[in-house]
Amino acid sequence: MAGIEKLSALKALKETKPGRYSDGGNLYLNIGRPAGRTFVFLYKDRVTGKPKEMGIGPAKGPGRKDGLSLVEARDKAAAARQMLRNGIDPLSAKRAAVPASMTFGQLSDEYLATVVAAHKNAVHRAQWRATLDTLCCGLNAYEAERD
Repeated sequence: MAGIEKLSALKALKETKPGRYSDGGNLYLNIGRPAGRTFVFLYKDRVTGKPKEMGIGPAKGPGRKDGLSLVEARDKAAAARQMLRNGIDPLSAKRAAVPASMTFGQLSDEYLATVVAAHKNAVHRAQWRATLDTLCCGLNAYEAERD
């Protein structure tokens, strides 16, 4: 594919000036302030035609030993291009692979069941429940179950 691998590994590692640097094949190195370095994959949604940006991961660079090398980012971008060729939206597939996080209500239930349950005073336990029900009623994913 013409125009792929425009960045050298050394330039990707050493560049510090904020901006977006193309490697070709829809892979870009974003350098922001202060010292934010990420690889992104840009593409258009096949249904809406709107541009989409998928984070590939943090990029190695000055002062940052962890993160992806340019070769690793190219591999992930190649996988995203293959998904597009197969009619799969890579960003939707990436989001579907992430497990659902806990809701605030589930987290508060778990907190009440473990930490607050350890309190010996029943009134104190009831106060914790009432406080969460009163102050966080819009955030809880449950109707307050009374013990």
